Amino acid sequence: MCKPQLLTRSRRHAAGVFAGRETAVVGPTVVSRQNSRASQGNKANGRLGWTNAKGSRANGRLVWTYARGSRANRRLGWTNAKGSRANGRLGWTNAKGSRANGRLGWTNAKGSRANGRLGWTNAKGSRANGRLGWTNAKGSRANGRLGWTNAKGSRANGFCRQLLKKL
Repeated sequence: MCKPQLLTRSRRHAAGVFAGRETAVVGPTVVSRQNSRASQGNKANGRLGWTNAKGSRANGRLVWTYARGSRANRRLGWTNAKGSRANGRLGWTNAKGSRANGRLGWTNAKGSRANGRLGWTNAKGSRANGRLGWTNAKGSRANGRLGWTNAKGSRANGFCRQLLKKL
């Protein structure tokens, strides 16, 4: 009778057995789906290839794109900055700590929110309250319909682009 052979740690490693955990090949490295590390309090949810910031590892199945040590999902083109989360479907970009709460290609600056539908851009702490491609400067509001531009604290009240000057 021959005794059952015990696998050492190195042999188990070579056999691809990590205490029954499933492994996934992500790019050139092999990452355990249950044992990946998330640095600086970030979490990676490996279904849609979301990313973690600096030096963290993400569990995923899709091809990843690297930006400043983070891993982003290439299929839906999301990009996460330091500590931010992408909560949408189509090509959102989040800046530091900001959230994107919409559907189509919004861009949020630091701590700002985009409350519309089509391609709005918000500066620091500003709000866009319209429908088509408005741009707000710091603390300004746009109260119109078509592509107005507001300077600091000024208001545009018309249909065409107006230039406000101090008399």
